[in-house]
Amino acid sequence: MRVRSLNCPKCGGRARLEHGQQEAQCIHCGQPVRLSHAVLQEQQSARKYPNRTPLKLGMKAKFEGREYELTGRQVMRQVDSDGVYLWEEFVLIAPDGDLLYLEFDEGKWKSSRPFTPDTPLGPDQLRHFSEGSLIPLGKKGAMVSAKGQYHVAHAEGEFPFVVVPNREVGYLDAAHLNQFYSIEWTADSVEYYRGRFLDQRMVYTMFDLRDQLRNLDSRERVLASRRRFGGICLAASILMLVVWAFSFASGHRAPNAAGSVNLSEVGTEGVRFGPIPLKAVDRVHRLEIHGSMRETSFWVQAILEDENQQELFAAQRDMWDESGHDSDGYWHESDLHGSTYFVLKKPGNYYVRMYAERDGILGSTGTARFELKQEALYPTYLGVFGFSALILGFGFLLAGSPSTVQSIKESARSDD
Repeated sequence: MRVRSLNCPKCGGRARLEHGQQEAQCIHCGQPVRLSHAVLQEQQSARKYPNRTPLKLGMKAKFEGREYELTGRQVMRQVDSDGVYLWEEFVLIAPDGDLLYLEFDEGKWKSSRPFTPDTPLGPDQLRHFSEGSLIPLGKKGAMVSAKGQYHVAHAEGEFPFVVVPNREVGYLDAAHLNQFYSIEWTADSVEYYRGRFLDQRMVYTMFDLRDQLRNLDSRERVLASRRRFGGICLAASILMLVVWAFSFASGHRAPNAAGSVNLSEVGTEGVRFGPIPLKAVDRVHRLEIHGSMRETSFWVQAILEDENQQELFAAQRDMWDESGHDSDGYWHESDLHGSTYFVLKKPGNYYVRMYAERDGILGSTGTARFELKQEALYPTYLGVFGFSALILGFGFLLAGSPSTVQSIKESARSDD
């Protein structure tokens, strides 16, 4: 039987109006309570706990071949150390009395029905289970995902039971594969429910909410467009980053464009190499320097000069090599490479002058060499484009996958 629960306006006690009744008497003081007063109470409370869904009392729904009517809505309230937590529950009743519950919690829907388990547990037993433990429900058991206490903060409509606001109810949620279980208990009763998660489209289809379905289709087209653009950006970024990595070895060595020096023998005037004929005008060139040394450090510089000894471009590096032992064992580190890029403006014969200055132990030595490559790829623009497209691609993929973002947030909260 469907009933409406409300407070008596005289004594504040509980009163109940059965389906179809316009007036009833308070079970505590006998004061008459009218249906209009019950509706007014619900409306006042609803302003404090507004409906966050498009579902309304009296709506018809089809689910698994049955027709239902939405007769009641409850707002559950939980207070714990993390703050105040609210969720909504809708009660649907079929003509044959079958009950279906729809829960809306943080944008997620799930449906459930009451059932009787093979091995019922009492309140004292249920209190011993905690998150992560296995509870004997179903054939293989289910893992507890949440546990706590709540009370009904708001109720509107008619229910197949008497709603008792502000009564503390213990609850435990568990899941196995795609099925979830929920257990609720007070000091003298335990109720079991099982069901499954539903997406928005399934819920809107149940209630034939055509406007919401059209909006959902429109939103899905937008999300799909974002995902496609994100995929294009990722593909472009991967291609560009491959070219970027290749650019560091790109180009071909110009004629006579290589040489090496003994670092300890380089004088103040440096060592000049050339002539190096360069003809690729308006093309990118790369001047590289490489060192070879052990347990020492040198400052090494290679300068590109024209025939008049005018300095044009330079590649320089503080090169070093170190090794030793620590708590993790032997280690060895070095930095022995440097380069610079330039664009050739006119053809001609060019020269490279190498300088060196010892930073390490007196008497230490090593060698350094230069190499000049022409028609190389400039990596900076390729890298900037590649990494920018990578970030943009992931951004659009996440913008087109709100469920993934929500899962990441939930995972982060659980880790905290």
